[in-house]
Amino acid sequence: IYLGNIWIGTFNGLNRYDKSTGLFQNHTASDAQSDGLTHSSIWCIVKDNQGTLWLGTYFGGVNYFNPEYEIYSRYMYSPIEKKGLSNPVVGRTIEDKDGNLWIGAGTSFSHITNDPLIQEYIPMLGDAVDMVGGPQIRNTGTIGGNICNGATSADSASTMWTLEADVVLEGPEGERTVPVCEFYTGPGRTVRDRCEVCKGFVIHRDSFEGWTGHYIKYGKRKAMEIATLGCAVRVKLSPDKKQIDDVRLGYGVAGPTPLRCLKAEEGLKGHDINDNDAILAFGRDALTQVNPRTSWRASKEFRLQLIEELSKRALKEAIKKAGGEIDA
Repeated sequence: IYLGNIWIGTFNGLNRYDKSTGLFQNHTASDAQSDGLTHSSIWCIVKDNQGTLWLGTYFGGVNYFNPEYEIYSRYMYSPIEKKGLSNPVVGRTIEDKDGNLWIGAGTSFSHITNDPLIQEYIPMLGDAVDMVGGPQIRNTGTIGGNICNGATSADSASTMWTLEADVVLEGPEGERTVPVCEFYTGPGRTVRDRCEVCKGFVIHRDSFEGWTGHYIKYGKRKAMEIATLGCAVRVKLSPDKKQIDDVRLGYGVAGPTPLRCLKAEEGLKGHDINDNDAILAFGRDALTQVNPRTSWRASKEFRLQLIEELSKRALKEAIKKAGGEIDA
């Protein structure tokens, strides 16, 4: 205690409780900052300028105290403009007023896998990131790091491409949004400027409503393995579940960056789910839009075989999850 103020050490620094404002403030924050909550205060309990108590979590999210039920509840809508808090959703998944999903860049893989919104709308993404490393890595590793690392082998990347997610960046020039398909520029390289940070990802409602998907990771081990190849397929079936109305096919490690196979997608649209010729053509067309390399983990020829085969397997699994009946 110093001059009546309480200081609390956090994972990311010190926060000071200001008795005059009822706020925990980072010791480097400007006194003129009205909200008094910065990134380093997400691991403590704070009271905002409207008297609401907020409980920061290890994952960087926020819960608010509901006095009616005397419990802490997960805040489901971005309170940036309503509660005077600074970027409180850096480590959470929320649904905005238009039904789009926001995934904070600091959201851990474990949180994504177990998040109710992810499980309801895009369980495919939860399944994909649940294949990253081991439990310790998934508890601390984040989707922001996975994407911004720029690696084509990232387990979340091919799924995010098929979800047509947007990457939200912010720097000295302000905020900008980049489609994930335009985010990668080469192996380990992205359009993110060195002065920018990734705030999160937006997945639009029309990219998951009515869609189902499946991700397959091929590796020599079942855990603690970098993908030799990753294949993501999303489908939207007709109301009677007998026709493929739309499809998306994404890969990791099939080129220097994650990629989509648009030619294969267009060729399959409108076909019956049991049209074997169309499904075979789906795999063959994918081969015309990839460029895998030979590495110590697999040869180019083996990866090409995986590209064709996994597209068909992932497609059939996605159709089953959508309620379609695949002939044996």
